[in-house]
Amino acid sequence: MPLPNTRYYWLKTDNVVKFDRNNKYLWFSDYSRKCKAYRDISCPTPVFLASKKPLSDNFFRTDLILGSDAKSPIMCIGIETYKKLKRAKFTGVFSNEILDKYDEKDLPN
Repeated sequence: MPLPNTRYYWLKTDNVVKFDRNNKYLWFSDYSRKCKAYRDISCPTPVFLASKKPLSDNFFRTDLILGSDAKSPIMCIGIETYKKLKRAKFTGVFSNEILDKYDEKDLPN
């Protein structure tokens, strides 16, 4: 969605992909019985998705909301969508490849 009177956009999507909640690198802390939620949810990047199939040509968000104070889903795009954004010369597009596994040597202890 274009933001009024700017050259910026707000990326919003209803396409949801499931985060792999079984990966051992996902970290939950400070569960609140009142809110029925965790205060902090984090994991290393790139993310692990439950499905190992490549994403289709579109924009997606994870079902899991990560972070501490300012929680948000991770925005994901298909490879073809990424190529289209690059061809259109969108600026500020930061990306990491979605992997099936982490290289253990690159992770913190």
